[in-house]
Amino acid sequence: MPSALVKLDKILEAIEKNIVGYATIIMVIILFINVVLRNFFHSGLVWGNELSSYLNILAVYFAVSAGFKYGSHVGVSAFVDYVIPKALRKGTAVLTNLITLLFCAVVLWLAYRMSLAQFANGQVSPVMSFPLGAIYTILLLGMIFSCLRLVIEIVKLRKGDGTRGGEASC
Repeated sequence: MPSALVKLDKILEAIEKNIVGYATIIMVIILFINVVLRNFFHSGLVWGNELSSYLNILAVYFAVSAGFKYGSHVGVSAFVDYVIPKALRKGTAVLTNLITLLFCAVVLWLAYRMSLAQFANGQVSPVMSFPLGAIYTILLLGMIFSCLRLVIEIVKLRKGDGTRGGEASC
């Protein structure tokens, strides 16, 4: 694999791990504090649930990208395992990743259009007055990372150094 892609892979991995990890930790802390406040003080953080939802969205869309690297997306491999000849499986994996890349690119485009529309409308969240365009930007960034990950996986498969032995990413 070209050294530029190896560097990109490491950068993406570091960003994904940090964002997913910190977003999850902060979300758990906020939810824990909210549960304690509700059960013992009959009051909670008004903004806690909203922020936790946004942190969950952040963690999920960056974890989607990481899932392509580790091959952890759900897939139905029975067809590939029992119908596709072994010699064609690598090509099938490349084709599957190309189709997934196309899907991610379409979602990326739609997220881009939706985030621009939300920013143009000036729509904000109900409790924290957080710009909703930023939430759609999270989806946009997650899909950019996913597209980059899929390109890396396709290059790995084409070069013959795929991490999962030629299996499809999803």
